[in-house]
Amino acid sequence: MRYFFLIVVLLNCWFINNTVLKAQNQNSYTLAEVVSYHNLMSMEMFTKLYNPNKNFCFGTYSFMQSAAMLYLAAKGGTARQMHVSFKFDLNQQNHFHQYHILKQIVENTISFPVLFYNPHELWIQDSISPLYSFLKYGNKFRDNPIILFNNNKSKKQIADSITQRAQINTQNNNNLYCPDSLLSDTNLIIATSFSYFSGIFNGIFSKIVKAPFFPDNAGRKTKSIDYLYQVNYFKYTETQQLQITEIQYPNDSLSLLILLPKKNIPMDTIIQLLNYDNLLFWTSGLFFQQLKLYLPVFSVSSSYNLTPLLKNLMPVAFIKGANFTRIDLKYMYLTDVIHGADFSINMETNSLVTETKDIVVEEKESIQEMKINRPFLYILLDQKTGGILFMGVINNAALPGK
Repeated sequence: MRYFFLIVVLLNCWFINNTVLKAQNQNSYTLAEVVSYHNLMSMEMFTKLYNPNKNFCFGTYSFMQSAAMLYLAAKGGTARQMHVSFKFDLNQQNHFHQYHILKQIVENTISFPVLFYNPHELWIQDSISPLYSFLKYGNKFRDNPIILFNNNKSKKQIADSITQRAQINTQNNNNLYCPDSLLSDTNLIIATSFSYFSGIFNGIFSKIVKAPFFPDNAGRKTKSIDYLYQVNYFKYTETQQLQITEIQYPNDSLSLLILLPKKNIPMDTIIQLLNYDNLLFWTSGLFFQQLKLYLPVFSVSSSYNLTPLLKNLMPVAFIKGANFTRIDLKYMYLTDVIHGADFSINMETNSLVTETKDIVVEEKESIQEMKINRPFLYILLDQKTGGILFMGVINNAALPGK
């Protein structure tokens, strides 16, 4: 009788566990749903980071990949809060798996003349021994996703180490960096994500022209800068407040979406309206038409400590009660989240004719013109999934990249 009772209990536990797993799997996100929530959260983060006084960029893809890796490490209330705040799949392993698929789709189809790197890592005190099970899954995102550091080092030494890793992993020795002012005085877990993008529109633009940029969209202008110029068929649409174009990169896997506020409409107005639903609505009218297009050559680099923003989204991750026991069974919590991004639009000068004089436009009423010579918003899209990889605002294209 005792054995019979034990068998019944075991079968009941198996049935309940199996039912829970089936229900969880049935409700698990598809890749399309993961991408949709990825884009929605990218927009929300972007609007909170927006600074009207400078150029900036946000590597949404790299940051969300880093957040997904951190989510896999979380358990209990910490995992539930990340699930709610980031709209992550309740099934953590499936969420991680879908992001791994997204990584393969995005990164395996990018080729020259586009350069795109997205290292993200967890920097953890060397007194902690990461569990093998976490390393096994983490390695799917990138080799050796966990870096151990000695907390006896100064903030500057730790920041310099993070900067060096970022520059090596992105093959960029100039702009991506982590100043020590971004780090807390006490470090336990530092989540880092860095993005580097450099794109050349080979064969799409016919010449480089000079013209001023109007940073306040109200008449004040800068010195003349370089613009890529072409009259051709581009995807284009307009709303009451925006001119919008989407420019395909030569390898067909990426495209650059430009949202240009019409004259006398401040960028702040567009940022207040910006969300994923509105973006889909604004871009729903894109179709190929002949366009006289002037795209400024620009570069921008940004570095942030995202901790103040993320503390509002998932405060439990930053206190001693945090649960990251999938990494290690010790008592540990998040102290800093560092993000850096570098984005540039370059020109292949060997294939372009350079005009040193300012633009003199030949007026033709039949051809729509889009002169991107005032503050604009740019979004880098993956064509296969629709995922947002980068977002940024150029308030003054005449400013240096940093």
